[in-house]
Amino acid sequence: MQQSTFENENMAIGGWGKSDTRSESQVKLRGWINVVNNNECAKVYDKVNRAIMKSQIYAGSGHYSRVE
Repeated sequence: MQQSTFENENMAIGGWGKSDTRSESQVKLRGWINVVNNNECAKVYDKVNRAIMKSQIYAGSGHYSRVE
């Protein structure tokens, strides 16, 4: 069985993580992000001496909004 990498797929995200203006959000945020090729992402992580795992999904920036 071939496992999908979800590359170039748009995925929904949600949570109280870091926002553009704060270290953490006071309200739950939601958004859509595009999944990035694992090899391209690994090049970025290598520059900051960080290891990545094949079990992770790498995503770029996207559009976020408050959950109402």
